[in-house]
Amino acid sequence: MSLLLVEPEDFTRQLYGGGGAAIVAHIVRSFGDKLAIVGMTSGSHAIGQWTYADICGRRCLFLPVMHRTRIERTVLISRTLRFAIALAEHRKALKEVGIESVFSQTWAVLWFFAFWPGEWDICYYYPGLRNSIRHGRHPILGRMLAGPYEIVHSIAVRKANVVLAAASHEEIIRHQRRLHWLGTDVQIRPLPTATDVELFRPQPRETIRPKLGLPLDVPLYVFVGRLAGVKGVPLILDAFKIVRQSRPDALLLIVGDGEERQRLTKHASRAGIADSVRFLGMCPPQQVAQYIASANAGLFASYAEGFSVAMLEQLACGCPIISTDVSGARDLITNGKNGFILPDRNVESYAQRMLDILDLPSAERFCRELVVENFSVESLRTRLQRSWAPFAALAQ
Repeated sequence: MSLLLVEPEDFTRQLYGGGGAAIVAHIVRSFGDKLAIVGMTSGSHAIGQWTYADICGRRCLFLPVMHRTRIERTVLISRTLRFAIALAEHRKALKEVGIESVFSQTWAVLWFFAFWPGEWDICYYYPGLRNSIRHGRHPILGRMLAGPYEIVHSIAVRKANVVLAAASHEEIIRHQRRLHWLGTDVQIRPLPTATDVELFRPQPRETIRPKLGLPLDVPLYVFVGRLAGVKGVPLILDAFKIVRQSRPDALLLIVGDGEERQRLTKHASRAGIADSVRFLGMCPPQQVAQYIASANAGLFASYAEGFSVAMLEQLACGCPIISTDVSGARDLITNGKNGFILPDRNVESYAQRMLDILDLPSAERFCRELVVENFSVESLRTRLQRSWAPFAALAQ
């Protein structure tokens, strides 16, 4: 064992529910029993004691530093910050294993190791370059703390030996300039995310739709993601209302959950489309893959994104996508071939593209080939090994 994987995830349950969890699952499956994993538990594991656990089908050394229910009760402070406090509470156990190489994609974990005295070899992976506080679950508090966060984070990033980012080259350059203005000069290397191309794959709609209770001969759109303000879902709902004027049989599936769910449900009701929008909540990956494969198109309307795992999952299923012009979209979407990128947030333009995307004859093949050739889990593993010596050592 040569590195610690430290994330505020419940490693005793199936890892899903967001791009971050998906990347963690890919890393565990790739390097498995060679990792020492630090995270949360919802089982009976003794908190603060190293043990072995079956994680993503691998037998891994595991240190649970807190129970999942404890972080779910967190209200006044960030959940990730609460996890960092738990790390501090069990810092003696962290030291016991004798590993000084740390990988994480969580800002609070970076802060903890960056400011903990010692010679830590840190690889920090930005899951996206947006301000995590400003775009978090508490937007009002986030706007108040965004400035101080930027300053502290820029200092913490200096302590990382390797910095990676799920972002486009252009966005990385802009972020490096912003860090330079804050007094931090650091090289950030692009590391695209990946998806499981065996799980997320095309499936015949005539087979999969009846299994899901969905009609066969209607336009079906899908949104997959956290229901948060940054995802811009109201634009999708408003565009879908316009689409229904031309295609009254169209359906929209909303897969995911979050703090905006109640507001979005009311938005759909006020728009008069509630009977055609299905809020499905959180679903396991196998079911998500089925919903995507059943759809004619995937929809994105984010204000900011990292290199979206959800986009890769949908393309891997052969599902063309419409997206606002966020990081990663231009690397994945060729206008008129496997989807469309919207240069602005014009609702009429978005609605027109929702109609146009129903007639892209070669989209499924192009979508699938793009992901299999460039964004599989195997490609992620290779890139990680080339980026950081401790990952390379695990392959030996």
